[in-house]
Amino acid sequence: MNPLGTLCVITAAIMTMGCVGLSSIEMSTADRAQIKSVAIRVDSKLPDMFFHDQRKSLAFAGGLVGALVAQAMSNDPKAQILATMESNKIDIPTIVRSEFSKAMQTQRDFRVVESSTPADAEMVLFVNVYGLGQANGFSSRLYPLLNLSASLKRPDGTVVWQRTDHLGPLNEENFIGATSDDYIRTPDLLRQTWSNAAEIVSRMLVRRL
Repeated sequence: MNPLGTLCVITAAIMTMGCVGLSSIEMSTADRAQIKSVAIRVDSKLPDMFFHDQRKSLAFAGGLVGALVAQAMSNDPKAQILATMESNKIDIPTIVRSEFSKAMQTQRDFRVVESSTPADAEMVLFVNVYGLGQANGFSSRLYPLLNLSASLKRPDGTVVWQRTDHLGPLNEENFIGATSDDYIRTPDLLRQTWSNAAEIVSRMLVRRL
């Protein structure tokens, strides 16, 4: 596969991720008037981390030769990054909840309360896709991608608002990128990367709330 074909594979994969998630539900005027306090919870189930680096692009582009070169480049950087996250307590649900809570506090319609406090509604967040990928097939720099759904529910389980939004390596706001080795050597950079992605997607969702 040529470099253009490799880029098409990456782009198609990222675009497919943008189609994943819960369908949109707009909030009624009556629900907006009645709901004032909101608790935030993140569903703890995470999908497998998406990972597409230069090694995978080489494998796509070069057939058997590319696969052999790619295999020689590194020992499973995805596993190393996941291990780095675990050992440094870089928890995606915790980061997502923190950034979404900050975004919610910038708007005036709803007051964010702790999960232990009675609330008019609960905002449940679902991480549909998360991972690291290239902006193009030549680059060794990896940028975060995140697909997040938010579902606002009354105590009886009725969904009153719902939306999904996502961020990919080609998003102009998604400027924090690094190599696999940099992420593994510098866990704080990895934490910052996920926090920035969560902040951007949370802001996308909240401004449509």
